Amino acid sequence: MRRLLLATALATLTATHAGAQDAEAMLDRASAAHGALKSLKVAFEQVIQNPLTGSSVTARGEMLQKGPKLLAIHFSQPKGDQIISDGQNLWIFLPSSTPGQVFRLTLGAQSNAVAGSVDVLSQFFNEPRKRFDVKDAGTAPIDGKDARALILTPKKGVEAPFAKAVVWIDARSAYVRQFETTDASGLVRTVKVTRFGANAKVNDTEFRFVVPNGVRVVEQPGM
Repeated sequence: MRRLLLATALATLTATHAGAQDAEAMLDRASAAHGALKSLKVAFEQVIQNPLTGSSVTARGEMLQKGPKLLAIHFSQPKGDQIISDGQNLWIFLPSSTPGQVFRLTLGAQSNAVAGSVDVLSQFFNEPRKRFDVKDAGTAPIDGKDARALILTPKKGVEAPFAKAVVWIDARSAYVRQFETTDASGLVRTVKVTRFGANAKVNDTEFRFVVPNGVRVVEQPGM
């Protein structure tokens, strides 16, 4: 009986260790795949759930990226909302919630870090093994394609915009298919990638923001 219990315990430990290795290997693949991208065009659907108020907000749009400094998020819902990083300034234009004004932040020496804070994908895949503990959360089909779910928890002392994240990675391409983040207050953000254009042709004009007539520029502290 003792031998059976010991054998069962060893088998469980071995399976757990193997699962952790598989999860880390998948995370390494995803990090390498995303790090090799020169440009990106992603269509997405986002749902933000606030457990404190019981509210849920849905948004849709497209994210474009070219290198570490150029980023553009164009929302189709709410229509007209935009977030643009032109390499020098970060423009946040949200007429759906703050009409008549646009927020401008000077990127300065920390431009790469600021672009990363807007580009959520880099939060997952920039040196992830150093920043997160990773656990395997199994497989699940996302739009008919196999994906591996990984749970990422920031290591002690590591600053991250979330307390926990679940990232679904395409089993074949290693590109992200969906992710869910939970912040310290319990706010849950779920983003599903509906189209992933790796190394897509993206014109530099996409990253230029022209202040509309009648819109006031509100300067924010540089980052």
